[in-house]
Amino acid sequence: MLGGYTNLNFAVFMVLAIGGAFLAFSVRRILNQIRRTERRIAAAVDEKNAAAADLRVARQQEEQLAAALAEGGTALRDIAQKTDEVQARMAVLRQAVPRPLNLISPAWVQGDQLFEAHLRAQGPRALDRRSGGPLRGLGEAGIVHGYAANEADFRTLVTHRLAAAGYTISGVLPIALADTAAALPLALPSPAQADAGDAPPSEAVEPPPARKSLPVRPPAVVAGPAPTG
Repeated sequence: MLGGYTNLNFAVFMVLAIGGAFLAFSVRRILNQIRRTERRIAAAVDEKNAAAADLRVARQQEEQLAAALAEGGTALRDIAQKTDEVQARMAVLRQAVPRPLNLISPAWVQGDQLFEAHLRAQGPRALDRRSGGPLRGLGEAGIVHGYAANEADFRTLVTHRLAAAGYTISGVLPIALADTAAALPLALPSPAQADAGDAPPSEAVEPPPARKSLPVRPPAVVAGPAPTG
C-alpha cells in the first residue's frame, strides 16, 4: 500500500506537470495572439488617422482650388471687361482723325502734360532761297507742341528755343491725350482776327493761310534774295 500510494503521487505529479506545461504554453500562445491583435489594431488606427489627415488635406486643397477658381473667374471677367474697353478705345481711335505733333522737345517725365503753343513771327520774314519771297508758313502763325509740368514751364521752354528766331507765343493750350478734340474749341483767335482792330474799316482782312507746324529749329533768316544761277 505504501509503495502504491507513492507511485500514485508520482503519477499525479507527472500529470499535473504536463498539464501545467500545456497550460503555460497555451497562455503564452494566447498572449502572443493578443499582442499580434493589438499590433494589428494599432496599425489599423494609424492607417485610419493617416486617412483622416489625408482627407483633411484633400478638403483644404479642394477649398483652395475652389477659391482659386473663383479668383480666376473674377480675373477672366476683369480681363474680358478691360478687353472690351480697349477694343472700344481702339474703335474710337480708328475713327479719330490723326493729329500730328510738332514736338519742340521729346523730353518727358512722369506727371508732365502735353501743351500746344501758337506762335507768331516777329521782325523780318524768312526768305525762300529759290524765289526770294517770304517762305510760306514761317511768316505766319505756327504751332509747336511739348511736354512740361505746367504752362509756365512750357512757355519758358518755347521762348528759350524759338525766341532767337523771331517767334513769339500768342497762346498756349493744354492738350488732353484722352480726348484731343476737347481742346479744339478753346483755340485762340487767329492772327488776322487780332489784327482786324488795327485795320481801317473799309479794308477787308484776308483770311490767313492754313496753319502749318513749324520745325523745331527754324531756318536762319536770309538777309536778301539768293543769287540766281
